Amino acid sequence: MMSKRKGMAAALLALSLWLAPYGEASMAPAAAEPVATAEPSAPAAAPAETVVPLDARASLDKAFDQLAEVKNGTYDLSLVATTPKGSATLTSGISFVSEPYTRAKGQMAIGFSLPGAPEFERDLAYYIRESEQATAFYCRLGHGEWEKSVTKRQPMDKTVNEFWTAAFRNGFMDFAKDVQFGVKEGAAQTYLVTVDGKALGKLYLENEHPNLANADMQKTLESILKNVPDFTYTVTIDEEKNTLTDFHANLTEPIRKAGLIYLKRSDMTREDKDSYRKVLENSTVELSLKGRDFNELEDVQVPAEILASARDIKAGTANANAAPAGKKADVK
Repeated sequence: MMSKRKGMAAALLALSLWLAPYGEASMAPAAAEPVATAEPSAPAAAPAETVVPLDARASLDKAFDQLAEVKNGTYDLSLVATTPKGSATLTSGISFVSEPYTRAKGQMAIGFSLPGAPEFERDLAYYIRESEQATAFYCRLGHGEWEKSVTKRQPMDKTVNEFWTAAFRNGFMDFAKDVQFGVKEGAAQTYLVTVDGKALGKLYLENEHPNLANADMQKTLESILKNVPDFTYTVTIDEEKNTLTDFHANLTEPIRKAGLIYLKRSDMTREDKDSYRKVLENSTVELSLKGRDFNELEDVQVPAEILASARDIKAGTANANAAPAGKKADVK
């Protein structure tokens, strides 16, 4: 699929300019008296090739296909949900280096605002350090102590990661119903994309194979994924650096549909269902993602003091390599 798509983009690129106006070729004036050594008249200029501009879908498809490989950088994320009963926000920033294995540091803040109640906010700081065998996750909630959790890499990790990476690099064009040009500022070109919700839900269902322990919840999840409504997002591409710098999606309709399906299958009373239905019908969900500093970061490392003091959640100790009293610790 990739080579075919590149071929199409290349062919369309050759037609990306309008017909350049050209006039009749002028002939050189005749000499006053012919001479044997006179140069022949210059041939008429060849007509310019007729070209047409790329449409928005082909342009975005080409832009996604030519995205530069981002080996490191920073992403800032914002998820905002508003309801008649209050609002919730999630903001996050992560800086990462992906080779030879992923190393990252980030922070996350979750906030809730309810009528008549003080605002609630909780902060989380974290580091990620990946190796061929496992992934270590270091985190600190608020001003608490640092904790460490190590998870072995599963055989499916690579397959799933490669699938979503490939899908992203292809721009999810297979389930883009409509693409339109948005604002262009300098090298930054914005596109408005309408997503085929059912195609997206099917893709997730077939490739992620979600399997919940609760049979009723499993059926509810499958019903939600089979009935994802269409939604829109905007994406901005830096056409000089070939990087994705901004993404914004209105997730109101998919979240609302999922909530209504859950209500329909739940055992709540009719009164409770009506109450939650009104909340869903008057709620909004917006997701924003911004990228920066692509391929400009040198490295991301977990500070030595965190490596030394983080409490292993499974072991229940401050340092997995710490030695018992009276004995020297092994140096690794």
